[in-house]
Amino acid sequence: MNGVDTLLQAVAMYKSRDPKTGDEEEMVENLFDSLCCLLMPLENKERFVKAGVELMIIIMNQKKLCYGSAIRALDFAMTNYPPACERFIDVMGIKTAFPAFMGKIHLSKKNKNKRYKEELEERLVSVVASLFERVKSEAEKLDQLELDDLEIDDEEKYSRKLDAGLYTVQLIAVILGHLWTSEHHGIQSRIELLLRQQRLTKKDLQDILQEFHDNIGDLDGPEEKERGSQKS
Repeated sequence: MNGVDTLLQAVAMYKSRDPKTGDEEEMVENLFDSLCCLLMPLENKERFVKAGVELMIIIMNQKKLCYGSAIRALDFAMTNYPPACERFIDVMGIKTAFPAFMGKIHLSKKNKNKRYKEELEERLVSVVASLFERVKSEAEKLDQLELDDLEIDDEEKYSRKLDAGLYTVQLIAVILGHLWTSEHHGIQSRIELLLRQQRLTKKDLQDILQEFHDNIGDLDGPEEKERGSQKS
């Protein structure tokens, strides 16, 4: 059995309970430290994606002592590894992690110090940076998708773009747009910095959101009416 699998089995024991003693707490911290070290090589990231990402989300949802350690492990797994970012999105990691990014960080009685909160914020910013890299790689792939010469209608073109990765781009853009509307100056500054690092602009995100909006569909349109009649 691989070391990643062994460590995941060990930390899974604490997905819904906290360590009972100081020694046990130190042992759990050491387990997560070892897991993060193992997540440096690519082959171990691959193993982690199979079950580790979802386990870390479960741990975060339980809001126990290992909450911050789970975020740290996700950061190591997602850095420079798009499949981990995709898995993070698929298991609703954004819904779990971003309340923390918006200032609603879960703090237990044992880790309410300022440094702990700052470290969590740094890790969450790094997770966002990984998602930004995903946006950039998907955008480049879409730019290479040549559909203009094909004899297909606009709806089919849009469908093919979704299959090529546009949906992932749209989802991340919606999240970032939501974060931006929080009007939290610190969050907005971080988003702008990440955009610059990825050579993207706010207009790039606006264009993605506009296309998403234009293709959502009309609630009063014939397609939605037909779906409504089928349900009834």
